[in-house]
Amino acid sequence: MAHNNTDRSAAGTQGFLSSGGEMAARIAAFDWTASLGPIAAWPQSLKTVTETLLRSPVPIVLLWGPDGVMICAPAPSTTPSGCGLAPLPALPAV
Repeated sequence: MAHNNTDRSAAGTQGFLSSGGEMAARIAAFDWTASLGPIAAWPQSLKTVTETLLRSPVPIVLLWGPDGVMICAPAPSTTPSGCGLAPLPALPAV
């Protein structure tokens, strides 16, 4: 049986966001190109840890990369605009 790698890679790209509810939808819709790059290019380790934090029953903020770009789950109760930014410029928003 032949495998369709295109279908599998497309599913893998966003599959890790499939059960994360509202915050997963926000992450998928956010333009990450200026910070972490397109979701399709994220390393598997970032996809895995993002999926883990989306399933958490408690709020978590992940800082990723040399700039500490924030991925939040669930969204902060104030303005969620800080997610996707480096922490220092985003602190007034969070």
